[in-house]
Amino acid sequence: MSNIKERLDKLKTKFTEENFLTNKGLGNEVGIYIFSYDPEDEMVVRYFLSKIKNETAFNAIPYDLYDIFNNYLADRKLLNRVEALEERSGREIVEKQLKTLIPPKLFVEKMKYDNHQRGDVVIISGVGKIYPFVRIHTMLENIADEFKDVPVVVFYPGNYDGKTLTLFNKFFDDNHYRSFILMK
Repeated sequence: MSNIKERLDKLKTKFTEENFLTNKGLGNEVGIYIFSYDPEDEMVVRYFLSKIKNETAFNAIPYDLYDIFNNYLADRKLLNRVEALEERSGREIVEKQLKTLIPPKLFVEKMKYDNHQRGDVVIISGVGKIYPFVRIHTMLENIADEFKDVPVVVFYPGNYDGKTLTLFNKFFDDNHYRSFILMK
């Protein structure tokens, strides 16, 4: 695997390509891509994502899953309750409760927007920050219908080989076949 900075530079160029922006050449599949990277490169990737928002050659539509997760809990005044529940009942109970309270479809609802434009690139990050509450493969199963006409890029700290997701290069996340590998 090449240097992360080189890969990110190439990725930025990829985001401007006409076929990429229009989901052409995918055999009628939805343009959902996974950009996997070594978890040790997390801070470099975060810096790249913070700068890409100002890009003018394409329109980055960024979503951090952790922010969606926290905002949902904060809006319902549940953050303190979650902390208290964890102290009282343990992490496993909290994990089970939150998986029920915040299903993958809710994340998709929070990311939906009208008037997709040519040049939009939906960027999803924060995958590792919300583990184990939400697994990316279940969210991606729900996202295809909402973003058929714009590319979706998931920044994944771990490995994706075209069928298997391995978060942090340690945890088998699950099999997922509907996404494309973006930049090996």
